[in-house]
Amino acid sequence: MAGALVGIGAQLDAAGGKIRVVTPLEDSPALNAGVQAGDMIVQIDGQPTEGLALAEAVKRIVGPAGTTVRLKLARGEKDVEIGVVRGPIRVASVKGIVRGTDNRWSFLLDAGQKIGYLQLTQLGSNTPQECELSLNHFRLRV
Repeated sequence: MAGALVGIGAQLDAAGGKIRVVTPLEDSPALNAGVQAGDMIVQIDGQPTEGLALAEAVKRIVGPAGTTVRLKLARGEKDVEIGVVRGPIRVASVKGIVRGTDNRWSFLLDAGQKIGYLQLTQLGSNTPQECELSLNHFRLRV
């Protein structure tokens, strides 16, 4: 996988005529703006999303880097309005076993046995560097 993506960095799905945030991507504009997994997107730039196809919702959300998209999110019993500044999205190709309190991946599976875990989710031009950083992170923990 190569090339640069621009957007808000959130995995979405559509069910029952509603657009739901599955997860904001790591280090993404969406995550940094406060978008949370499970949020229901009820408006995009003031336009309702009820009955909107996922592809159409994505078209409304994406745009040039540096521009802002206003999202009205249903979160539990309340609605939250968030402005997300679109920017470059870096899709990590290496993941660990669990996220730490700082939302970063931990690669240590068993400290006593000195066992690590590293998952390759895709191959890209940065995968070797990401693997090296992950291995160094693991080495520091054992």
